[in-house]
Amino acid sequence: NGWKNFEGEELEELHAADCELFIYRWFNGYYASQVDAPSDEDASTRAQAAAYLQQFPEIVSAFKEIHSHPEWILNPGSPMKGSGATTPAFFYDFSNPEFRAFFVNWIKTSLVKIEYDGVFFDYIGGWALPKEVIALWNKKHPNTAYDEAAIAFLRELRAALGKRRIFGNQAHRFVADHPAYYGLIDYDVSESHATSFVWGKEVEVYIEGEGMTKTLETFYRPWDGAAGYKEISRTGRIAAGANTRVTMNDINYLKPWLVPTGKTVEVGDSSVPVYAKRTDRPAIFYGYCAAKLHDGNAYASDWYAPGFGQDDIHFLNLGNPVDNSFHEAEATVTRYFENGFVVRTRRGERVRFTPDQRYLPKGINGVFDVYEGARLQAWPSGKTVEISPAWYPASGTRYPSGRVYMYER
Repeated sequence: NGWKNFEGEELEELHAADCELFIYRWFNGYYASQVDAPSDEDASTRAQAAAYLQQFPEIVSAFKEIHSHPEWILNPGSPMKGSGATTPAFFYDFSNPEFRAFFVNWIKTSLVKIEYDGVFFDYIGGWALPKEVIALWNKKHPNTAYDEAAIAFLRELRAALGKRRIFGNQAHRFVADHPAYYGLIDYDVSESHATSFVWGKEVEVYIEGEGMTKTLETFYRPWDGAAGYKEISRTGRIAAGANTRVTMNDINYLKPWLVPTGKTVEVGDSSVPVYAKRTDRPAIFYGYCAAKLHDGNAYASDWYAPGFGQDDIHFLNLGNPVDNSFHEAEATVTRYFENGFVVRTRRGERVRFTPDQRYLPKGINGVFDVYEGARLQAWPSGKTVEISPAWYPASGTRYPSGRVYMYER
């Protein structure tokens, strides 16, 4: 919510390296704790929120100004939670032109002051509103859809920001019904399209330094099926059309990869193996390759695996794609780029993959396997790659793999 992370010389260095920086705003409203309004939160939660907000007095001041105008709010008398609102919140009335003018000016003024490049809107649009808030909107504005008013706000913001950027979160969910969103934003986000911290297999194992622990492994979304990556990616970025101005960014969440240490401990009457937490590189590569199949940027979030989510794969330069789409085979899905290619397997099994010679550049001296960190010895004479499945020993599960291969010239 603030902008104290990067300023001064550090901000200058980031801009010199072509980084773009964004302030964060929840698109739909603000929490009761941000204006110290009565709610059903316990005292401890409220105290934590107050301590956090002391870092950002200008933001609190702006929210209090909004709160002083009940006509700018859909539920001024009663904060509500649900769906995208994890704690009681007040929700903006985008149909109010005075509110829109205030919100636009606040964002523009903030960006000019701190020299950031744009604003990131979490839960952009009306898809994550609690049902009670939707009912309030429909009662107050029976002839105007929430998203129509929200788009009116974005048009005004777009005009005010000029070249500065607007970054949305999951506008792809409803772009088919409201394509104007993708005409007004520059970036969009998907979450958990390839991997996630929820839905994974539950295991109970002895973890080094923690003892017997129940936890979830990283969830892998399959390629095929109604809820598979291929199908869910048809909505949003693909439905919006190949010439959309919006760059898609996949954020995939991880859990720590549990790897046996070779040690055992006695628990009750049994001897059990000891596992250690490691960076989930198989999941990072799986998510990276999935995003690249659809021209997206890939990010791995270790929000639920603190310290176990970083990998240099995000600094690779694959170059532009050399074909119009991905290529599906019985066991793999592939996409070719100027400087390499990505492959993801369709099932959790060992695969022998031979790249399509039509898409390989001339003059290759070798190929580097980024995951294994090694040059393929058989290249270019053999031109066959063997890909092992992602192996999760705690649950005894094998998942599909993602691999990245860079050309050596």
